[in-house]
Amino acid sequence: MKKCLTTLLCYLFLSHSLLAATDQLDRYRIGTPSEFVFQSYKGQELMTIKLLGAVRKSGLYHVPKQMDLATLLSLAGGTTSDANLTNVLIGQKSLETKKSLEINVEEKLEEGKINLYDLRPDDVVLVKRKKPVIGTDTWRLISLISLALTSILTIVAIDDRLND
Repeated sequence: MKKCLTTLLCYLFLSHSLLAATDQLDRYRIGTPSEFVFQSYKGQELMTIKLLGAVRKSGLYHVPKQMDLATLLSLAGGTTSDANLTNVLIGQKSLETKKSLEINVEEKLEEGKINLYDLRPDDVVLVKRKKPVIGTDTWRLISLISLALTSILTIVAIDDRLND
């Protein structure tokens, strides 16, 4: 009877702990992509820009020609707190070549430049994230090890109490 009760309690504890651990992973899910159409007057000519990475609202943006990078980032609700503004990539697609441009947005803003870069049709803008000190995989490993140790110690404590 004691072994059955110990096994049941351990099963309940482990299943509850695993469910709690998987619920924590929900916050790492990628948000739903969005599409934004900017139109201030009828018949305005728009260009398509893809905005990805550490911005509040990433997605496909149909914006007027002569749109600059700062205005696009503003339309997206700004950048997130983990955005790396020292290395914003802009992929340019031309008929001859495909190239990417690296812009240090932080430095240009500190210099007082308002117009960071005039976007072109079909540009892809990537705002990279800062690399964390401890990565997600390391935190996951630490969580699993602590979960296993806690479970083992709980089993030992329950078994010790039942034997007394």
